[in-house]
Amino acid sequence: MSQADQDQQDKQLPASEQRIRKAREEGQVPRSRELVSGAILIGGFLLVTMAGAEGMHHLTQVVSSGLHIAPEVARDPTLAGTHVSNLVVHALYVVLPIGLLCAFAGIGGSLAVGGWNMAPNSLAPRFNRIDPLSGFGRMLSAQGLAESAKLIFIVFALAVIAAIALWSSREEIASLADMPLQQSLGTAWGRVSALIVAMLLALGLLAALDVPLQLWRNARQLRMSIDEVRREQKESDGDPHLRGKIRAQQRRMAFGQMLAKVPMADVVITNPTHYAVALSYTEDSNSAPRVVAKGADLIAQRIREIAAENGVPLLEAPPLARALYRHTELDAEVPSALYRAVAQVLAYVFQLKRARQLPNAVEPELLQVEVPDGLDPGEGRA
Repeated sequence: MSQADQDQQDKQLPASEQRIRKAREEGQVPRSRELVSGAILIGGFLLVTMAGAEGMHHLTQVVSSGLHIAPEVARDPTLAGTHVSNLVVHALYVVLPIGLLCAFAGIGGSLAVGGWNMAPNSLAPRFNRIDPLSGFGRMLSAQGLAESAKLIFIVFALAVIAAIALWSSREEIASLADMPLQQSLGTAWGRVSALIVAMLLALGLLAALDVPLQLWRNARQLRMSIDEVRREQKESDGDPHLRGKIRAQQRRMAFGQMLAKVPMADVVITNPTHYAVALSYTEDSNSAPRVVAKGADLIAQRIREIAAENGVPLLEAPPLARALYRHTELDAEVPSALYRAVAQVLAYVFQLKRARQLPNAVEPELLQVEVPDGLDPGEGRA
């Protein structure tokens, strides 16, 4: 068993849409050569049959002109060239339509299985295709042996059909030499038509068997192993470790940006140890106070340290600190339900700043800050 066959046995999962799309980009689509051969043969046969007497007349003229050449024409190069040119023109008149129809029939038979597919990547040179060792391995693989057996069977079947047809018409074929040209061509065409019909029936049967076989084989070749599915998932979604590092980096950046705004805050409301929320307010603006930083536990401790280092007032108001932490977002205005409590705190802070600027001034006292019912997450707990 070759390495390719062994790898194929490890792939038991159906191909994903991404795998199928990538395979089509590389030119790997199911095709049936038997269907293409049958379509070409049918196309040529139908056109010759439809041509009828007119086609036979032109064919007779070409054959007759080719067999009967006057001596003066054969001796004169100019006349001989003209004679050959006329023969070529008359032959193309008969052969060219058949060739074009056969070409279109072949293209249609190819597109019938696998559809239209533009694959520029398949035009790139692949040097492993000319490696004798890899080519020998492909020949000994299960697919290579199956293709060889199928080709031998097709050649043998068509040879048997041709032998039977020729043997049954041996006497008629032997008498063609004694017939006039027109009659001999008609008789020969009748025998050829019978032979073509027999081959068409054989190729049709083979194509009917080969099309589902090629579809199954292509699906089997595109099957994926568990490791391939995981790798594809990682390529699609990204490495989870890398995503974790990116998210951690984003959190660190956001944390640093948040702490950079603490020195510009007007007040930091604390719990006093579990929560810390920094507020900023511009008196000349019509907007409400905004939350520039907030955090719990270690983050709250860091916010308090930065506030103390930069002279930002720290105010203990546990119910308000808990309510702001729960019901506000960073860089967002405080909710309207907390306007009254926040306004009370800011008024106290501004009074405290003015008092500290005056000598011998008495610092004001903060009255109890009340939070509306239902906003304090710690409400009702000891």
